[in-house]
Amino acid sequence: MPIFTEATAQAVRLTDAPVAILTAIAGSGYQIGSIAGLEQFIQLPHQPNLHILAGLEYFHDRTICTHSFSVTNCHQHPQLARSSLCRVHGIQAYLGVPIITAANDRLGTLAILDFKPRQFSDRDIELLQLVSRLVASEFERKLLSQAQLNRSIGDL
Repeated sequence: MPIFTEATAQAVRLTDAPVAILTAIAGSGYQIGSIAGLEQFIQLPHQPNLHILAGLEYFHDRTICTHSFSVTNCHQHPQLARSSLCRVHGIQAYLGVPIITAANDRLGTLAILDFKPRQFSDRDIELLQLVSRLVASEFERKLLSQAQLNRSIGDL
């Protein structure tokens, strides 16, 4: 969805983070909706989902259950220090917020990552939450438009 690409681009721009990743809940796991910035730092395979998601699942599991999840230095966190995202790709800081609909359904996460330890500010959190709300609104708007289209076709 274009809103996913726009969301990660804006998250990078607004927070001065080198990387933003938007993931969507798909079945029993996650699927990458958009990545901004990461391709500059590591060689991504043609289908980056399995490669990147293996390192992100711990982060996203924590984020989905909270309003935000932040790690200033992944190397000082017992579980995250073992993550391939930290060990192999050098990610050291993570801030993620869930993408939640008005009906309180969790769609996924929007996260920014940094290659150096970083204390995320309240402004960073607020900006990421704002962008995640815009993603959820756009997602709901598209669902509503699709439902209206389906009803119109059914009426024909």
